[in-house]
Amino acid sequence: MGDIFPYLSDVRTKERYSVKFGGINRSDGTPLGEWEELCNMDFSHYPALSSSRPKGYNVVESEMTGCVYKNGVLQYTVPDGIYIDGTKYPLTLSEGEKRLVCMGAYIVILPDFIVCNTAGDTPEFNDAASPAAALTGTLTEVNRDWTVIDTKESTKDKLLYLTVSAEDPALEKYAIGDKVLAEWVHDGKQKSAYMTIQSILKEGDATWVSKGNVAVHFETDLSFPDIDYFYLEDAPQSGIRFSVGKPNSTVRKYIPKDMDFVIEHNNRLWGCSSKNHEIYCSKLGDPTCWGDFQGISTDSWAVTVGSDGDFTGAAVYNGKVLFFKEDCLHTVYGTKASNFTLSTVKLRGVKKGCHDSLCISNGLLYYKAPEGIFVYNGTTSQKADARLGEDITLTAAACADDRKIYMLTSDGAAKVYDCVHGCWSTETAVGAKRGFNVNGCLYALCKDENGMRTVLLSGNESMAFCENEVKFYAQTGWLNSESSVMSCFSKIKLAVGLIGDPEKTKFRVLVKYSDGEEWTTAYSFNGKLITREGGIFTVPIIPMRAHRIKLRIEGSTSHDSKESVHAGFLLYGLYLSIEEGTEIGGEH
Repeated sequence: MGDIFPYLSDVRTKERYSVKFGGINRSDGTPLGEWEELCNMDFSHYPALSSSRPKGYNVVESEMTGCVYKNGVLQYTVPDGIYIDGTKYPLTLSEGEKRLVCMGAYIVILPDFIVCNTAGDTPEFNDAASPAAALTGTLTEVNRDWTVIDTKESTKDKLLYLTVSAEDPALEKYAIGDKVLAEWVHDGKQKSAYMTIQSILKEGDATWVSKGNVAVHFETDLSFPDIDYFYLEDAPQSGIRFSVGKPNSTVRKYIPKDMDFVIEHNNRLWGCSSKNHEIYCSKLGDPTCWGDFQGISTDSWAVTVGSDGDFTGAAVYNGKVLFFKEDCLHTVYGTKASNFTLSTVKLRGVKKGCHDSLCISNGLLYYKAPEGIFVYNGTTSQKADARLGEDITLTAAACADDRKIYMLTSDGAAKVYDCVHGCWSTETAVGAKRGFNVNGCLYALCKDENGMRTVLLSGNESMAFCENEVKFYAQTGWLNSESSVMSCFSKIKLAVGLIGDPEKTKFRVLVKYSDGEEWTTAYSFNGKLITREGGIFTVPIIPMRAHRIKLRIEGSTSHDSKESVHAGFLLYGLYLSIEEGTEIGGEH
């Protein structure tokens, strides 16, 4: 009988692979085809994963204090004026950042409340609503209550006017019909009333206009409240007048004080004040009139809210005006002052300081909440960034269209959600302060040590310059060789493609075998050193025998602004060969 040898079984090998790549997924491990880290890579070649195109940018005025896009053109303020369609117009502005709000042909500069009318060939400016445009003088009330002795018929009338110096330059900012707020002190108490200018009388126009002064005369009738309740008792009198003058009184176009946020909706401006616990809207079509309460459809409107905390943001969504706090939402319904209604619901709202993060995509409202990125559907809000696996606590601004959402965070990165493929990624956005959607293109306003720029995040508009280099990387989670302790990775292959000039692309593949271990370079490609035409090629890797590994692909592409086709990296497939073993030996 011959020798008996042990039976040796073949090593079983199986393949795992992915030819469809998604975004970041840290929520419950990271499946093959998704990523633990992903930066400056996108899904424009889906199901392949590609490096991002270089971002185009234009250089803008470094002293910009505020901006808005109107008719597709960037309009912005500087400390001493405003640029409209590229032309500078000098203005006297307060110090600090500005917020520009568009309403029809108007651009309203906040908090100065200077209104720019762009309807004509040359912009016209009205600062009557600014604090510097208030009229100061003596507010005089003349009340007459007299009775004709023969007939015993009683008549009451009132005269109310503000006497100011004829040299006051603010006079030219006021006209007949303007709605204003008068403020004065009586018996040591601050008082106020809304009024309408009936006439502006110069010296000689009336006996009560003193020399060198002008009298701003206000409309009064029997329904107008007495300033000092100074009417006489009903008793037979004959032409007797009593007048009361209050010096150091002011009259101004009424704008609610201490408004935190102002937005436009349905040809009105809407604002809110944390200090006053109030929400307001302006008169229909008039951004400078907030105190017109005549009981008609074009009226201004105001309401007091009972919730705690400061307002943190405002937006228009589904035809309604929303005012957020961190833990609740106030919604204004209605179409005119007589049917405006306020509703309050408890939900996770906008994080304080993240009011610019509100953006709309595919009919949903996204924003930065204290715990991360949330989405509001008109009824309730829920967390939208669970796959990122961590709460984003940074301050953020945002912009969005129906394909992408860019949440621009203060750490110089953007959390990007591809709505078409449901994938999260990140992109570099250093110094991003605000985001805009302009005619379907998404922009970020960025400021760093190189100055101020408008950066094209998404879209096809040609820009003056583009990034010289795009650095990208994609990192898997732990790739475990199934559940068997006797299996390990034997081979790894990547199907890779190049776009444009191969000499402008370089990348490498790194491997990690355990926690705390350094990354090991397993493959390196430099287009300037390796002669290769474009197309798909295979990257082979023989790893150390290990039960689990991590892969990291990192590289860069170089660019110049004149190129029509920019260099790019493509990952078409990731293939893993797994060898299975056994501890069982002997005859079979």
